[in-house]
Amino acid sequence: MNVTTFIYLLDDNVKAEIEKDLRATGISEEDVQSGLDSRLCDLEDTIDIQKYKEMLQNS
Repeated sequence: MNVTTFIYLLDDNVKAEIEKDLRATGISEEDVQSGLDSRLCDLEDTIDIQKYKEMLQNS
């Protein structure tokens, strides 16, 4: 997998971490849901996706 992978295809624990990171930015609920419906690479302007990139490379 790579950073163009859709969030919904990731493991539940990874999705939960991404959701937590999105909520921590203070964006609206609608934007959190939009982020979770997108690809990992689409979130790099909103959250630090480096740890998720490393997870994907190691899996």
